[in-house]
Amino acid sequence: MEVLIAAAALVAIIAGLGGYAWRPAGLADRWQQAARMLDFEDTSEAARLRMTGSHRGLAVEVTYDLGYSLQGRKTVVVVRGDFSPDLRVRIDGTGRLPTAGVGRRRLLIGDERFDRSVLLEGDDHIARALMTPATREALLDPLISGARLTDEALTWSQIGPPDPERFPQRLRALTRLGQRLLLNEDIVDRLSANACGDPLTDVRLRNLELLARQRPDAPQTLAAARICLDSTYAPLALRAALMLGDDGLPRIEHLLGADSLPPLLRAEALTALGARGEDGLLTLTHDPALDVRLVAVRALGHCGRLSAVEPLTLYQQGLIFPEERAAARRAIDRIQARHGGGERGAVSLLAGEGGAIALVDGESAVGDVSIVTEPGDVSLTEEPRWNS
Repeated sequence: MEVLIAAAALVAIIAGLGGYAWRPAGLADRWQQAARMLDFEDTSEAARLRMTGSHRGLAVEVTYDLGYSLQGRKTVVVVRGDFSPDLRVRIDGTGRLPTAGVGRRRLLIGDERFDRSVLLEGDDHIARALMTPATREALLDPLISGARLTDEALTWSQIGPPDPERFPQRLRALTRLGQRLLLNEDIVDRLSANACGDPLTDVRLRNLELLARQRPDAPQTLAAARICLDSTYAPLALRAALMLGDDGLPRIEHLLGADSLPPLLRAEALTALGARGEDGLLTLTHDPALDVRLVAVRALGHCGRLSAVEPLTLYQQGLIFPEERAAARRAIDRIQARHGGGERGAVSLLAGEGGAIALVDGESAVGDVSIVTEPGDVSLTEEPRWNS
């Protein structure tokens, strides 16, 4: 008798825990209700634990896995479509920063709230093109926290049976996200639209930088640069100006005059001005940050005049970092080669503006002479020969 009572009690507990979903028809009822609400085409058979349907080009599958224990029972929703195989997405609703897989690179969009909760891996172009404001909002919907896009399928699961009240809303959120993750437009068009119209300036900047690296001469790229040229966000305006070449020089000069650029970007802007940016670059060689000094010195090597040789020679004396010393020597060599083409330590007299003498060679013996072609530039180094 006691055994029968215990067995009956166990059956009652299990039935209570399993509830409505223990009956196969329960899932079918919920699916059919959701399908009617969402205008799905129901392709499944009634009273089954696997429901299938389609919605606007997406194939939807809902299963309830009974498993071998109460903890093993779960509802799984899979949405399949023409998703890119080069994109992986994982949503973490806990606010913890997801980490990329081994050998993979985490892609950041420039939206702090989004980047904190969503892990993107794969093709940078596709990820940035797809991550419009609407897509980011769809990915942050709490109804689909824990969803992931892998192997060209969008999957969401939960322990236990589907919630009768939230099940239709969850399916709607997943299919809406599926539509957002379909790349139906040209990637360059999408990147250009993001660069021009995203409400977050960091997102716009990252899209424009990607266009500048990969498709600098595309009409959409240049059109986006012209639109971004007037941005009040100085880094975005500078990137656009640099992409436009001579047409962007007035904007660069304006940004430098407004003193709105951080040192690294200021060095980049001054480099674009060529010889006109020399004085500003020389000033940046005294910046507290090593990376700023290195950028300035290297830029002087590419665009500096002979008048920059003497201050560069003085600058390199007493430098601590070998990388910085080497950068200064290379800059001096490049300036001299560009204005004369002579070898270090040799005498070269060339036609030009004529007559200036530079007793400078960062890697030569004391007193080596190079006669160069800009007037009035004289510099002397006592740097001993560099032993390689």
